[in-house]
Amino acid sequence: MPVPDHIDAAIIEQLPTGPGVYYFIDKNGAILYVGKSIHIKQRVLSHFYASGKDSKEKKLAFATHDIRFTKTAGELSALLLESREIKQHNPIFNRRLRRYRKLHSWQLNEDSERLSPTLVAAQWPPVPGKQLYGLYRSRSQANSVLRDLANTHHLCRKVLGLEKSSRGCFNLQLKRCRGACVDNESLTSHNRRLRQALASHDALVWPYPNAIALRELPTAALLVFHRYYFLGHATDMPGAQALLAEPDPQLLDLDSYRILLRFLGGNTPSERIVLLPAAKRHLPTLAL
Repeated sequence: MPVPDHIDAAIIEQLPTGPGVYYFIDKNGAILYVGKSIHIKQRVLSHFYASGKDSKEKKLAFATHDIRFTKTAGELSALLLESREIKQHNPIFNRRLRRYRKLHSWQLNEDSERLSPTLVAAQWPPVPGKQLYGLYRSRSQANSVLRDLANTHHLCRKVLGLEKSSRGCFNLQLKRCRGACVDNESLTSHNRRLRQALASHDALVWPYPNAIALRELPTAALLVFHRYYFLGHATDMPGAQALLAEPDPQLLDLDSYRILLRFLGGNTPSERIVLLPAAKRHLPTLAL
């Protein structure tokens, strides 16, 4: 399906070919849909081509009367902006985002010879100096992850508190437990493997010793991040380092931080990531 007749051709012509975020607007000025792309014009047109086969795209096409956009320095900037804009405007054609009212993490009981994880209330960003593992929307999600870790790392479900038994745990019967429940494995060994399993699973750990500058393409602008904070944009390395001396940080929300970590852990070439020295002062906890 081509662009609907009620959408002015000039609206399509003025769309940029670079990265950014685009907005489908209805006749009353309300935002119907927010999307991102490294090629805005091409992505917008793809919605209209898809509307010939997809009923949702067809409804979006006929409801749209204007298309606006915000250009960004690159793909990551577009991803982060899209996430913020969807939360702010809650467009009816975007998937509804879950709100994080209560968060949970696993904490190990360090006062016992037998380490067992306890589910505790957590917050974003994590409290400095408090060793917690993972961040979950519900108790059931946290328990599901712990069961998966027990199976993958051959941990004892009885020691972990996932089941009660006077004998060996169920995983022992399936040969997925090394026998801590029947004294075939020492608690010292099990405790060590439990720590390793939880640490390897905790995907929210900042993977760098300090701040980084990420070079965006195609603009070569530098985005500076330190753990859960976005420190700002820079055009060169002296400018990026200056942001560390007097940072005006923005706290990334949980979803944005996960987007950043996935981007850094994906196909981003290492030469685009520059390690920076430690920030000159403590970064406060701010709400974005």
